[in-house]
Order: sequence, then C-alpha cells, then structure tokens
Amino acid sequence: MRPLASQLVHAALLGVLQDMKIQRVGGTNSIPIDVRIIAATNANLEELIQAKKFREDLFFRINVLPIHVPPLRERPEDIFVLLMHFLQMFNEKHGRKKTFSPHVIEQLLSYPWPGTVRELRNVVERLVILSDDDFIHESLLPPTIYQHNPEKPFPVSQDIRAAIDPMLSLKDLVNEYEKTLLASYLSTYRPMKRCAEILQIDLATLVRKKKKFVL
Repeated sequence: MRPLASQLVHAALLGVLQDMKIQRVGGTNSIPIDVRIIAATNANLEELIQAKKFREDLFFRINVLPIHVPPLRERPEDIFVLLMHFLQMFNEKHGRKKTFSPHVIEQLLSYPWPGTVRELRNVVERLVILSDDDFIHESLLPPTIYQHNPEKPFPVSQDIRAAIDPMLSLKDLVNEYEKTLLASYLSTYRPMKRCAEILQIDLATLVRKKKKFVL
C-alpha cells in the first residue's frame, strides 16, 4: 500500500473508531455501528510508529487489550499437540496409519516454525503422504528442518514410542508425551527449580505435574 493511501485508510479507520459511524461509498448519511474490533499483526507497531509508518493515535485507539501470543518455538508443548492433531487428521484423510519416529519428533519440536501453524500443518500432510513405512523417518523431512541444528536440542527419550501411538486418543497422547518429557527433563536438570526455569513454568506447576505422573 502506498504511503498516502495508507495514511488515508488509517485516518478513515480512526474516524470510525472514534465516532462508531460509517458512510456508504458515495453516501452522505452517517450510519451508527456497534462492533468490536479485533486486530492482529506480527509487526512491531511501536517501531513502525517511530519510523512514521503507522499512526500513533490509531495505535492507542486499537491497543485496548493487547494479547501477546508467543511463537511456536517458545511453546514446544503446543507443537506436539498440533503434530498429533494433524497426524490424526491426515491419517484419516488419506487412509493411512502413520506415526512419527522418535528422532523426527525431536527435530520437529526443535524447529522454530517461522511459517507458524500453516507451515507445520503442510509439513505433516506431506510426511503422511510420502511415507511408505508405518514410522515416518527423518529422511522425508524438508531440508530446512532436516538441516536445522538447534542450540538446545529437545531431550526426547526412546520411550517416546509409547506416546506417539496413533491408536491413542489425543488426550492420552498428550498425557503420555508430557509424562515422558517431564521425566527426561527432571533427570537432566537439577534442582527442580532449575528444571522449572528451563521448562518456563513455575515450580509449583512442576511439583504438581511430578505428583500427577508419579515421577
């Protein structure tokens, strides 16, 4: 969008937010509206304001209840749930019964997913379609994932096979995986306070989960 056109759009939107009224194209009468505005962006609006590419008054008008959604690379537990969800979905869609090998799980969890959920979804469908074996092996991973070397590889035990059985329900998959994951972290990072910091959860939550899974 050209700068002038962008400014005109910003000014028009600001007027709508201020007065909660609109006009039809070519019309002269104002029409009251009762709407709730939900806006989303992956851009840093404060930096755009400093660069004079976004109106400061519009930012303050829409910035009523900001919600920060962390990227997938900061939510490995969500990555696993999404992987299992899409695996089940595409197994059903293509009439397959595929599951991930433990090493593939490690690589998929450690990958930063710059394309967010859309990229993850497409990768899972590709793997389900291309795999000839029951287990999806790392040789089928796209080069960007296969060649990715994370600074902190995700610790996954070989016992993860029990957590990726496609016959289990999604809830059971998540519980089994979380149990295996926590056991791996608890044996790797000590004391528990340090383990909780690595997992980015509070100590009370870790203690509760440890008790839940009898670890």
